[in-house]
Amino acid sequence: MFRSVLLLPVPKQRRLQWNKCQRRLMRFAGKNPGVAVGACIGTAGLIVLVAPTVVSAPVLLATGFSSSGVGAGTIAAGAQGSIGNVAAGSVFATLQSAGAGGAGLAAVNGVAQVGGCAMAAAGSGLAFLKSKL
Repeated sequence: MFRSVLLLPVPKQRRLQWNKCQRRLMRFAGKNPGVAVGACIGTAGLIVLVAPTVVSAPVLLATGFSSSGVGAGTIAAGAQGSIGNVAAGSVFATLQSAGAGGAGLAAVNGVAQVGGCAMAAAGSGLAFLKSKL
């Protein structure tokens, strides 16, 4: 194993501690799968809540909204072709602005954060319910 920053070997004692932690987590997840799934969903939701660009940037790029505009042959290009002239302030205009890194990015990240909050609440609720059943 290597330390990511210094690229020095990890001492044997640290490796043993990490392996012990991994075994404990795997044993817990095997005995409590519902709680483990809830914890994973909740953790993913918290990550999206704290850093929404982790989700919004790849989704915008995958659908065709980039910094250089709408990509040819993408979902966004097909939508724009069916819309025709894009009205200012529309959802498409907001997504186009977000893809270019403009003011629409705040709106898109806000929506991602609401989704992350819902995921975190659902995951923690699931974990709590499964721990009580």
